[in-house]
Amino acid sequence: MFYIKKFIFVLHFIFIVIFYIYVLLKVYLFEILNIMIRCDLT
Repeated sequence: MFYIKKFIFVLHFIFIVIFYIYVLLKVYLFEILNIMIRCDLT
């Protein structure tokens, strides 16, 4: 039983980390695109 709980905890942790990285990458890429578009316009 303990191993199952630990396994579920690890899965949740991995999911949270992946989600966090995904959001950060989206925001970062969005910022880069905005900067590139501004540079092209000016």
